Amino acid sequence: MGILDCPRFSLCLAGEAKYQVMRDGVLSVVTLRRGEAIVVAPNCVMEPHADGNYLALGVVFSGELTRFLLARKKRGEGKVAHRFLLAHHSRATMDEELRFFFEALERGGSRNVDDRYLCRLLQLVLIKARELMDQEPAAGTGVRRAHFTWRAACHYVQEHLAQGIGRADVAAFLRLHPNHVSRLFSEFSGGSFNAYLLKARLQRAQGLLRDPSMNVGQVARACGFAEANYFIRCYRKVFGVTPGRGRGRVIEVK
Repeated sequence: MGILDCPRFSLCLAGEAKYQVMRDGVLSVVTLRRGEAIVVAPNCVMEPHADGNYLALGVVFSGELTRFLLARKKRGEGKVAHRFLLAHHSRATMDEELRFFFEALERGGSRNVDDRYLCRLLQLVLIKARELMDQEPAAGTGVRRAHFTWRAACHYVQEHLAQGIGRADVAAFLRLHPNHVSRLFSEFSGGSFNAYLLKARLQRAQGLLRDPSMNVGQVARACGFAEANYFIRCYRKVFGVTPGRGRGRVIEVK
């Protein structure tokens, strides 16, 4: 599941969208029909449900960029996540006004989903999102553009750690050649794409291991490791202890 430290929302444009959302250890399934939206607070877990059949607009507001996504999910694709038809990354970021709207939406979570107050707040978020697209800053030098593209790639990796992603998936999402993805990570992360991916998964694992309700196998799957034994070997090689012994300890990933 995708754990993000920033707010985001998804608006169902057609069909029936389903998402699994976990907050404070409680997992629920949210169903959206055309015209309905879900707003997700920071540090919540969210991923498409296997039974979804929809076209949706998603916007993710991070401190570094704003991501606009058009995604499709067809029933019968099983656990396949939704396919991105369009991805636009803007350098414009959330301002205080937009942050206030999100905080108001979160405080109004106990209201009925059809509440006019919540609907108006979501409309304001959509208006502000459109304004961000119109406020796109200048691209800058080639190095700055490349660094921005690398940051967009990093965000994609962080959002999809639980899936079996690779360099080709990032390249397809950003409409780049896989070799260019490798060059970006070599230049800005100081290592290979696979090294960055493993480090990100192990960092995610450290956080999840603090949750006593999750066993090592569950943590491994949540971080994208197909086998618990491989996860244990990687964790021990980097941290010098097994995941079980490393619970509750914060050790820097080398």
